[in-house]
Amino acid sequence: TTTAVAPLVAGVAGGSVSTCLLFPLDLVKIRMQVNEESSSRMPLPSKLKGSQNHHSQKSLRQHGHRRPTIASSLRNVVKYEGFLGLYQGLSPALVASAISWGGYFFLYEGMKKQVLAVRRKSHYAQQQQQEQQESHLSGM
Repeated sequence: TTTAVAPLVAGVAGGSVSTCLLFPLDLVKIRMQVNEESSSRMPLPSKLKGSQNHHSQKSLRQHGHRRPTIASSLRNVVKYEGFLGLYQGLSPALVASAISWGGYFFLYEGMKKQVLAVRRKSHYAQQQQQEQQESHLSGM
């Protein structure tokens, strides 16, 4: 029925919209993580060589190397790859999010209805039992 499919449609729509809106931030996060990992494996610039064995953030900042900010990373993607560059790889994320959230809402609503139905039956049975006991006591 329509009411059974409504949570599925709502989950798919909600997951899709949130993924589309937040995907540029996810893209930048992943790129920053990849750059962080690759920079930790790079050899030190010659002016930083000496007793240090690895890049420390403090030593890199002292020599003019700064971490990119989220805003600067977003600007760079738009500058060098265009606005659509912010959405590279959106398709798999969109499919995964739609399926995940659609399934979540569909299963959640279905389970909730089942639990409520069991509770109603249990409550109704208790009510019937109590009424029978009261009528039995009043009949004595």
